[in-house]
Amino acid sequence: PALLDDGEFIDDEEIMRRLMVLFDKEKPFLNPDYKVFDASLAVGTNKSYAARAISKSPFNNFKSLCNHYRVMELCKIIAEKPELDIRKLYKKVGFTSLGVFHNSFLLYAGESPVKWTKHIRQLKENREPVRVENLVRYPRHITEY
Repeated sequence: PALLDDGEFIDDEEIMRRLMVLFDKEKPFLNPDYKVFDASLAVGTNKSYAARAISKSPFNNFKSLCNHYRVMELCKIIAEKPELDIRKLYKKVGFTSLGVFHNSFLLYAGESPVKWTKHIRQLKENREPVRVENLVRYPRHITEY
């Protein structure tokens, strides 16, 4: 556990829970320049404790955490508007490199961006519900924080 400035003890799971709440609510990962230092300040700890907590999580590192959320955000956009070209949107969710975007998408969505978009279009045409959370994978096994 880490001792915070206000005297509160916080463990790695609590740091991860706070990070995930921050990412879910405020979406700081949309900024390609967002760093672990910025995230640590936002959740009330320091860079070392935040990095340690992330390294113990299934994400392993801050970039992986951000890229997962970026893929999720992009998938939500495509689920709403499947006519959009997913390859033209990667920068809007914080990716700076097409290669990193493509590799992250393969890792978390399980298929290429083009195939995933086609799949979503088929679901929509068949009037089937699209739940992005069920279509995007977490690295290894992420527990609820």
